[in-house]
Amino acid sequence: MSEERIIKSLSALKSVQPDGDFAMKSRAIILSSARGHTRPTMVPKAIIGRVLDMGLSLALMSALVITVLSGIGLISGRNAAVTPVLNSGLTNDASAAIQDINVHLNDVQYFNAESAKTNTALKAAAGKAAVSPTAGANQQSIDSLLNQAAQ
Repeated sequence: MSEERIIKSLSALKSVQPDGDFAMKSRAIILSSARGHTRPTMVPKAIIGRVLDMGLSLALMSALVITVLSGIGLISGRNAAVTPVLNSGLTNDASAAIQDINVHLNDVQYFNAESAKTNTALKAAAGKAAVSPTAGANQQSIDSLLNQAAQ
């Protein structure tokens, strides 16, 4: 494009103006948006309102916590209708767990005793193997010691 043509286009654009309706709508939008973004002020009325709002929130939260805790207290033991049901279930569960633990402890004691017998038999067989040079005698003594340990 030549310079003259660009200058003509720019001078034509200078004469462009919005219609009256557009100008009024734009002005109303700009002015209404400016009102929505006011800065907070330190007015005593606003401070008192915030303090009351915070106090009311804390009071309601405290009431909720007290209500929940008192409900838990009623369920956990102060209510005679609920306590036997809770206690019987807990007692049955605890009894079953204790019986299961006792069975496992008995198994551990049995295996511990058998392990000690086997250990003694193997030590005795190892001692006899070092003394006696014949392999057949060692095999028979190990078998007899293991049979004694199994009884």
